[in-house]
This record gives sequence, structure tokens and C-alpha cells, in this order.
Amino acid sequence: RALHPGVSLIDAVDRLHHLEGKTVEVIADGHVLARRTVTEGMVMLGGKPGDPEEATVIIVGLPYEAVLEPLPLEVGMQDGTSAGRTKRIYEVDIFFHQSGGCLIGDRVGGRFDVMSMREVGAPLGVAVPLFTGIKTHKLDARGEREASFVIRQESPVPLSVLGVVPKWSVNGS
Repeated sequence: RALHPGVSLIDAVDRLHHLEGKTVEVIADGHVLARRTVTEGMVMLGGKPGDPEEATVIIVGLPYEAVLEPLPLEVGMQDGTSAGRTKRIYEVDIFFHQSGGCLIGDRVGGRFDVMSMREVGAPLGVAVPLFTGIKTHKLDARGEREASFVIRQESPVPLSVLGVVPKWSVNGS
């Protein structure tokens, strides 16, 4: 629902009967708010930590998780292939387009780090602008035969990954 500039944040978003009883994500002018539950066809806004006092655009939707996990790293080498050898991906360069952040880790069930798109010195209290460019992340990965990494998005902000360049090492012969 769009509001006119300068209008205070409304206290409810209605017409959500199709989501009755569901937990939803809410974004107000680019700010990700705490999750809400749809009750009586609406969600209540305002009064929670992080809720802005006014907004012009409010988006409500179901949460979902996107996962990017490339195939395990296999490369040609002077003496054959890296198949069967221990590999370690220690860093990745990720090419983003108009993205709001993500999580990155070395395996699905492992620990994930937040990859924020907020630039150093950016003002707090305003929505983080979408980022286009390259971010580098160091992985705390162990050596394994099927080395890979995982990029996850749980937040209701855009994520467009144009490419990923892993930096890696191979052990064994």
C-alpha cells in the first residue's frame, strides 16, 4: 500500500485474509521490519523496535529462503584433474547487482557470515541502498574433496548474483 510523502505510518495493513495466521515479512521504505503474524486479515505496524515513524511504501509478503550452492570445485591441472584431491576455497569475489545483502558460508549445515551491503560511514537509521559491484569474503573453510560454498538469502531484500570467482588451493597428487 502506498502512502503520500510525509504521511505517518499507518497502524495496520489490511486485505491480507489470504495470509490469515501466516507469519509475513514487512518492508517499509526499504527498512526490513520484525516479522508479523496476519490476524483478522491484517498486520499491525508501529510500536516495535525498528519500526519507522512514517513510510511511503509498505510491502508485505511470505518469507522464503533462496540458496545458491555451486557444484563442487573441479579443475584441470598439469598432471591431470583435481578430482579426488583435497581442495580448499579460502576466498570468493562475488559480483552483485542491485542487492541488499546475503549470508555466506562454506557448507549448507555450517556457520554463515552476514555479507552486508552497508558502506563504511553510511548513515544509520536509513535503509541500506542496494549495492552493485564486487564484494570479497574470506571463508574459514577446511580442506575437503568436494570444496564448495553457499550463498543464502533469508531477508526480503533483492539479491542478484552475477558471478562468483573462488580463490582456492589444491593438495595432493
